[in-house]
Amino acid sequence: MFYGIACSTSILFTPSESQEKIYMPEAVVNQNYDQQIEIGIFSGLAPYYIVESPEWVTVTLIVKNKDGEWLSLITDEDWQKHVMHQEERPIIFARLQGTASKSGNVRIKIKATVGRTMCGTTDPVFALQVKVRKE
Repeated sequence: MFYGIACSTSILFTPSESQEKIYMPEAVVNQNYDQQIEIGIFSGLAPYYIVESPEWVTVTLIVKNKDGEWLSLITDEDWQKHVMHQEERPIIFARLQGTASKSGNVRIKIKATVGRTMCGTTDPVFALQVKVRKE
């Protein structure tokens, strides 16, 4: 009974997502944008996925192997081979590429699924913020 009360109270005050803002270098309208940034050490139980991004930008999640090579994490097999079955948790990076056609603030959201607990979970969402300015 106590766990039921504690969990229901916790669920009321605990969001299902926690958002971490990451500020990216500025982009310029009609100029090629190619940046990568560290998201953090992999801490989930499932592959990260892109929840939201503008149509002008391509977001690729990548990881560096022990030989220093960048590997794209596109398929479930990529995640299994290069992330999930590694002895050490690798650092996940996001690479953003594209050309913005208008100025403004852009947000790219990447979601991670972490372990479940008796009372639920709080899945981290990485919100990449890009300011696009005119030339």
